[in-house]
Amino acid sequence: MTFYNSHGYMMNLSEVIALEVEDRGNFTLRQVKAWIRKYGLTVKSRLIWVSRNRELVKDWYMDDPEAEPIEIPETKGKIIKESDDGNEGYLLVVSS
Repeated sequence: MTFYNSHGYMMNLSEVIALEVEDRGNFTLRQVKAWIRKYGLTVKSRLIWVSRNRELVKDWYMDDPEAEPIEIPETKGKIIKESDDGNEGYLLVVSS
């Protein structure tokens, strides 16, 4: 199985908290703390937004209509199921 991403940018845990909790309000700090415990996240964890829907990812911030989404094999990490954005997007914890 393959996941797709539009830009390839990986965030650390602090960036996810700043963007998704503080700026966007998509999750609470309590939710993220539960992920930290459940998935063993640390300050060094790398996370990236992904989807299994390749066509959907083409609509995510892709400036160039000819650009292709980045493929990320499922073996490269673990999905945080609770991060479901309601539009087939999930945070993937990238394995070291």
